[in-house]
Amino acid sequence: MEEPRRKRPLLWGGCFLFLVLMVYFAAGEFRLPKPVEVRLLQALSPAQIPSPRLIYEYRLGAEDVLLLHWDQGEFSPLEGWEATGQALAFNAKGQELWRRELPGPVRVKALSASWMAADLLAGEVFSYRADGKLAWRQQWTWPLQDFFLSPTGEVAVTLGPLWEEGLNHLEKLVLVNGEGQAVWEHPCRNASILTAAFDEKGEYLALTGLTFSGPDMVNWALLLDREGEIRGDFTSPREEFFHTTALGEESWFLAGEKTLYSLPYSGGRSYRHSFAGDLQRLLPAKGRDGLLALSWVEGGKEAGSILSYLNSAGELVWQESFCTPADQLELGVSQRGVLVGDNQGIYGLSYAGEVDWHYSSPQLSRLFVDPWGKYLLVAGEDGVWSLLELPE
Repeated sequence: MEEPRRKRPLLWGGCFLFLVLMVYFAAGEFRLPKPVEVRLLQALSPAQIPSPRLIYEYRLGAEDVLLLHWDQGEFSPLEGWEATGQALAFNAKGQELWRRELPGPVRVKALSASWMAADLLAGEVFSYRADGKLAWRQQWTWPLQDFFLSPTGEVAVTLGPLWEEGLNHLEKLVLVNGEGQAVWEHPCRNASILTAAFDEKGEYLALTGLTFSGPDMVNWALLLDREGEIRGDFTSPREEFFHTTALGEESWFLAGEKTLYSLPYSGGRSYRHSFAGDLQRLLPAKGRDGLLALSWVEGGKEAGSILSYLNSAGELVWQESFCTPADQLELGVSQRGVLVGDNQGIYGLSYAGEVDWHYSSPQLSRLFVDPWGKYLLVAGEDGVWSLLELPE
């Protein structure tokens, strides 16, 4: 009879710990890495956390890419996918609309009503319509670094480097319109372009890079309008590199190593916000004036990541920690909230930082959300693509 009596304090101790955790969770004063927190909440809560509904699954070829086309006439945004086989378009019901052979090893991106593929080695860009037919193709004799889509159908192409007479290092950004014609270019002499990005309306384009001046480097960022005119510029100390940029409704953002810079388009207030770990990605909220910043935890890039949400004044609204390193965490935003995918599953967060739903997906590779936050396309490492209908 002694054995059960010795175990009883452990049982009561465990119950007490669960009660304490529930109180702390309810008070919002204690946070665990999100996978641990969700599993605890699911075990403790009488009402299970909602989960998305699986609409269909499709096993895609290893060299193919899937494009999701909505009834509203837009593609689910695709930031970049390396493929050599076919592009297949599906609708929200799981019906195949068309398929098209890709022109060799290309990088595929999709936004709004068009999608594009680029052969970086050949310096060639192919632009396609929503029905999969080729709209135009353009080729340069310059090396092609990358391309960035505008929601208005334009594309910004970064070219170089080339060496001019006198050993000048030259790179440039070229804006190509919806008919495939180069409209203007912005040259960068003795400079290297790091990245570029459009805002949601296609009115502004941010460009970041490095200029080599003797033994020193100058780190810079430019804000260009649709005519190629400079509307803003910013420089920083040598040790900071603007490897990530994002454009919101009222401001454009730059990520230094541990410092976020917010710069208004015109007449607003700028701010800086410091982080304990290096910044990895910036993502403006949809339909509101907030910003998501993903950073590594302090002390190492393999230790995990922190997702922070800041309001328009640069004030921290909430933070969530994840066990997955920042460069392996998948992020998406919609009008309804934030989607985060790690090596345990996918989490739907409100802009208030609350967990709205959870979906188990241990083989997650990439995720793509529609702009309205109703559906989610999930690519798995096993080649299975799944379309999910998100909880209301």
